[in-house]
Amino acid sequence: MYKGIILFFAGINLIFGQSNLNKLEAEGFENLAEFKQESHYFLTYENNRYRYEGDALAIVLALLEYSDNLTDISILIQNRGLPMTKVHFSSQSWLNFKSGLIGIEDWIQQAEFSINVDQIANLFEDLKKTNESFKKFDAVVGLSLDYILGNYDNSIRQKINIQPELQSVLGPGVILSGRYNIPTFNDVDNEDSYMVMSRLTQDFRFKKNTFLNINVGYFTNSRFGIYSRMDRFLDAERLRLRVDFGITRMGRLNKDFEAESNTINKYIMTGGFIYRWNKYDTDLSFRYGTFLGTDLGYKARMTRQFNEVFVSLFLNKTNFGSMVGFDFRVPIGPKKHLKPKRIRIRTREHFDLIYNYVSDANNIATEFFTGSNILNQFTEYYPEVLRKSLIERLKLKRF
Repeated sequence: MYKGIILFFAGINLIFGQSNLNKLEAEGFENLAEFKQESHYFLTYENNRYRYEGDALAIVLALLEYSDNLTDISILIQNRGLPMTKVHFSSQSWLNFKSGLIGIEDWIQQAEFSINVDQIANLFEDLKKTNESFKKFDAVVGLSLDYILGNYDNSIRQKINIQPELQSVLGPGVILSGRYNIPTFNDVDNEDSYMVMSRLTQDFRFKKNTFLNINVGYFTNSRFGIYSRMDRFLDAERLRLRVDFGITRMGRLNKDFEAESNTINKYIMTGGFIYRWNKYDTDLSFRYGTFLGTDLGYKARMTRQFNEVFVSLFLNKTNFGSMVGFDFRVPIGPKKHLKPKRIRIRTREHFDLIYNYVSDANNIATEFFTGSNILNQFTEYYPEVLRKSLIERLKLKRF
């Protein structure tokens, strides 16, 4: 009954609203829907145009139009068709900011940013989406770097990998992707080109901020099998529990796309937590369990986020020994991709590099990469990150 009332209002009260959908679709936003309930306007969108979610939200707010009889506005941000974060504010407070009566910091304090989206997500569940993101293909070109610190004659040996990738979101949370690895400038080994990753992944978002990611296929480190991860947020974004479980064997697709594998299964079982220090946009994480080499131990990590840049310090300690090092992730390519079409070519969005500073042995707490999912992308959707992003991007703007 309640959803029927919403659909009724959605059909008769959006004369002004259609301009929002038209403008957002023209800008390249996807999975668009809206409705009006009494004096409350609801909008949902997904960004696959801008590299950073803070940029996308700033554009959506700049394009937003609404009638004078509205008092409240709620926006639901999606990723791969799944709800991520909501933003709610009064229309008067936004009007006051646009007219210069208050600053962006004052507006941010009055607005609500939250990952508790169950209620608002239910309101959009039966609404038809405009410009759906599903069954479109992205041809992604990226680079990775492998290196070894050698002797005095050859102090640094490197291998630059060109990695074209084809990926498609088939439905809510469902991605099919394949990544091919082409070694160049290779001083490290004699490795041929091969399919470094080919997988089908499904992301789920359940009630009460519980997420599940399941992957099946070929992964990095020449692994073949199934891998899953579940996260449960307990205190908004500030604390979440994490459990990983995987069963894989040695296997990969060679340069002729022929399967190579053995029958020895390896099990990964870990559990831990991630604490978010919002003031400094820092994650403190700890995981304990069995890793790829069947070694038992823990991984401790501190990651500081600077918008799109991530810098981490880590300590891995298992019965194989201990390892200390750092890694970082930096954005690459343009901030704004081409509009999502049936087929789109774009660059990979980030470049990652790891450095092991001290190590007792190789293969300590080794893991493999199963591809992107909403859990390893979630930091861009954190309420505090979005708040700070809008302050930075809208501080000097007036509309």
